[in-house]
Amino acid sequence: MKTMAVELAQRGQLTLPKVLRDECRLEPGQHFTVLDLGGAFLFSPHESRVDALCDELRDGLISEGASLEEMLNELRLRRESHVTQ
Repeated sequence: MKTMAVELAQRGQLTLPKVLRDECRLEPGQHFTVLDLGGAFLFSPHESRVDALCDELRDGLISEGASLEEMLNELRLRRESHVTQ
C-alpha cells in the first residue's frame, strides 16, 4: 500500500499525483464514486452498486413477506455479529 499526500485546493479540487494517475490509467474528465467510510474516503473509478444491491435485497425480502421490523432486526443481528468477530 502506498501513501501519498495531496492538497485540497481552494475550490475543493484534489490533484492526484501523476505516478498514481499513470499506474491506474486515470484520464482527465473521468468520474469517480466517493464513499465516506467514517472519515476515510474511498475513491473508485467504478460506479457504486451499493444502493442498487440494497434495493434488490429489500425487494426480495418484501416479496418473501418479510416486514420492515424483521428486516431491521436481521440487519441489527448481522451488524452485531461483525462487531464481535
